[in-house]
Amino acid sequence: MAGRLILAKDNNEKGKRIEINCNGEGVLFVEAQSDDTFIDDFGDFVPSLEMEKLIPNVDTCGDISSFPLVIFQHVLQLLFLLGV
Repeated sequence: MAGRLILAKDNNEKGKRIEINCNGEGVLFVEAQSDDTFIDDFGDFVPSLEMEKLIPNVDTCGDISSFPLVIFQHVLQLLFLLGV
């Protein structure tokens, strides 16, 4: 997981294949905690600017070698209110 994808020529020079360049770049890990947020605050989870803020942003404008192999997101606390 400590690398990036690269496009490398195959052995026959006929095309390219995806390989992992073990360059120690690591992975993206995002941690979040919310003490005052309830599941009802998100409504019906339709796409919105607020929902997009929950997902880590990765710049995909560059070369494939700049993308992290894996992105982890860990939410420490999200309160569920069942309307009881």
